[in-house]
Amino acid sequence: MMPVIVKKLFVNVISAIVLIRSFSQEIAMGPFHFDETYSHAHPENAPYKAYSQKVNNSFLTTFYSEPAIKVATLTFSDKLLSQKHGAITVYNENGSVMFTGNYKYNRLHGRWSSWYPNLVICDSGNLKNNLPDGVWKTWYPDGELRSVRTFNSYKYESLMNEIRRNNNPLSFFYLTSMSKQNKNLI
Repeated sequence: MMPVIVKKLFVNVISAIVLIRSFSQEIAMGPFHFDETYSHAHPENAPYKAYSQKVNNSFLTTFYSEPAIKVATLTFSDKLLSQKHGAITVYNENGSVMFTGNYKYNRLHGRWSSWYPNLVICDSGNLKNNLPDGVWKTWYPDGELRSVRTFNSYKYESLMNEIRRNNNPLSFFYLTSMSKQNKNLI
């Protein structure tokens, strides 16, 4: 009687270990084919092959060009690799980081930094819905500060929305009134 209980216990423990290991392992997928914008492409027209692995609740995808040169890593939120959502890092031909940033629902959003080939910082700032927002700094290739500018993505989006509303009699921005007079100026 005792050996049957031990045998069942042993089988249950082994089954539990197998289940735990299978859920904790990262799932590797690929190859997938992507274009220069890291969107799915037909294999004949795709400059990049990508391999993906599940990490927590997202899919970390590594892109390669021929012959197996690592080009970028990008995080997607879905298994189909259509929703860019997370960190992106792009590398140059020497394997050094060219730029880093973040995506949120397929739009650049968050901290951005890029570097020259000599590894000197080129520019940095924040992006909000693909637009610079806040203080943006640029540097010359020798590391000397080139410019410091302040952007406001909310004002830009408000201006563009106001311009799109052609029949609005009120204009809050001078550029909107200019665009009503001559569409070619905008």
